[in-house]
Amino acid sequence: MMAAVFWAFGTAFVLTLAALGAAGLLAAQFLAPSPPLPRFITDTFEFTLAPGWSCDLDETEYVCWKGKPPRDALAVIALKRRGPQDNLGAYEEHLRIPKTDRDGTVANIRSVEHRALAGHDWIEATHDSSELRNYVTIYLATVTSQVGVVATFSFHRDSEQAVRRDMDIMMDSLKIHQQSL
Repeated sequence: MMAAVFWAFGTAFVLTLAALGAAGLLAAQFLAPSPPLPRFITDTFEFTLAPGWSCDLDETEYVCWKGKPPRDALAVIALKRRGPQDNLGAYEEHLRIPKTDRDGTVANIRSVEHRALAGHDWIEATHDSSELRNYVTIYLATVTSQVGVVATFSFHRDSEQAVRRDMDIMMDSLKIHQQSL
């Protein structure tokens, strides 16, 4: 008889602990804030990586990508020491000229406009098929007191909305560790 009481008490105790543990895990899942997105940090700039994106230095430029090969989207960020030809007017003029690929296909320029990001003025241009056929490329270019910065985001036309959301997450969190002009 006494053994049955201890067995019932032990079983009830274990079941209560399991229920409380499950309730705690569920509460933590819904009430706890999600962890912050990772940041990509260099000596010149930093930004928050959108979910699924990774970046690395590839010789002289930073390359960011989403997905496994073949990549869903690719971003390239290049910096160079600023010279007299590096200014917003020259960048805008260059981005208004449609590129021609090896097959003679001329890119379609959708837009070229000014945009403010991270306390800097940028030129933003959107081109169709300027880097790869059937791919959209968004170019962002600015100058600081010391460097010229050009970022390109290329992605297949079919994934434009998703990549633009990712790009906004990354570019809206951009911090440049250089003085603007």
